[in-house]
Order: sequence, then C-alpha cells, then structure tokens
Amino acid sequence: MGCSASVPGRSSGLLSGPNLENSAVFDAKNLRVKLVLLGDSGVGKSCIVLRFVRGQFDPTSKVTVGASFLSQTIALQDSTTVKFEIWDTAGQERYAALAPLYYRGAAASVIVYDITSIESFHKAQYWVKELQKHGNPGIVMALVGNKADLQENRTVSAGDASEYADKNGMFFIETSAKTADNINQLFEASTLNGLTELLQRDANNILSRNRKTSAPYTSDVVNSDCIILNHSTTMCHCIVWLGMVEALGLVI
Repeated sequence: MGCSASVPGRSSGLLSGPNLENSAVFDAKNLRVKLVLLGDSGVGKSCIVLRFVRGQFDPTSKVTVGASFLSQTIALQDSTTVKFEIWDTAGQERYAALAPLYYRGAAASVIVYDITSIESFHKAQYWVKELQKHGNPGIVMALVGNKADLQENRTVSAGDASEYADKNGMFFIETSAKTADNINQLFEASTLNGLTELLQRDANNILSRNRKTSAPYTSDVVNSDCIILNHSTTMCHCIVWLGMVEALGLVI
C-alpha cells in the first residue's frame, strides 16, 4: 500500500533514486545508510516511511509501483548524523523479482507485516529467508508488526512474532503508522543502534586481523565496503576499502 502523497524529495518508479549499489558513505561524523522495506502489499510500508520522514499519514494511499525512494536524517547523542536512504519496495507478487535490485547492498532492512493478516506474516518470513540467503552478510533486520491500532482484528500475536524474531536474530516492534506509535523508535532502536554497533565491531575485527604496521590506527565507522581510519599521532584520517585492507594489511 502506497501512502503516496506528493512529497518533496521523493521519487517513484522501477529504478529511481540514487545508485542502488551504494549501501553507505561516510565521513568522521556523518553516516549514510541504505535501508530497504520489504513486505506484502497493503501492510503499510509506505505509510511507515511517510510517517517517519514527513510526519504524515494518508488514508487514501495508493499501491507502490516498483519502488519509491525517500530519505531522512537524524542526529545521535554524540553529534553524529545518520542519513537513511530508504527504498520502499512494492509488495505485489509481480514485482517480487525486482526486490534484489533494492536490497542488494542494503545495510539494514525493515520487514513489515500486518498484525490483522496471518498471510502477511508468512510473507514476512519469506523475505527474512531471502535476505539471509542473498542479502548483505550481517545485514541488520527488523521485524515490524504494523497496524497496531487495530487490536480488535489481530490475527498475529506479538508473542509469536517476537519468538520468531528472536530465533532469527532480529529486532521486533509493533507500530501504527496511523497513530505514529513506535515509528521513530523503530528506526532509532532497531536499525540505528544495531547497525552502528555491528559495523564498529566489524571494523575493529578487520583492523586487529590485518594490521602489519605499528602505526596506532583506530576506526570510526564501517560498512560492508569501507572503513575510516584515524592515526592517533598525526590526527590524519582516510577512507579505506575493506578489500584493500585485506589485501595490503594496512600498509598505508
């Protein structure tokens, strides 16, 4: 379902928006993260994004065609800014083959189902398996039960969804795009905190595994493609591709 009101900076279509392969770009205090939403048609993916980005809810929503793109920047407590580049994919079966174009290279994913539809919960599990097989290694995944304002029509229990998420190493939350309940918490808690912790740990692992010089390097941020190194003596920093780190052993 679309929630596709006209929004500045939003684009729609099969291949619209920025380079689909760019999962993240960094400098010392800025992080740009590619995030993809997956789920069945009508579960409210577009409504979640529109609520997060614009603080709006459109009850006369339209079905997303192919995919649409939006972005939102938030600030962390340490003054780091995170820009989410959000790909909202179509849920209809005829567009399923296009999904890899959008989740390829994604650092984080939000997999949405409707708490009033057991079928949408089953489809969410399909997308989890797809990402586990074909997504970025270590991709941060959040399982989201949307339409929490429709408790009287619930068919998927929070307990069952939470148990499934735990078994698959996912963050779980229920949201309502209509009331805005837990929308900001979804992005801040699941994708932001989990992502930064995971990526920083990976950076430290690469540094300790490959360092061949005595230079006191530390890392600030990392994604599946690159890290930023800081030299504690000269105060210089540079962006290094992980493939180069592995091949050269940090001979800089």
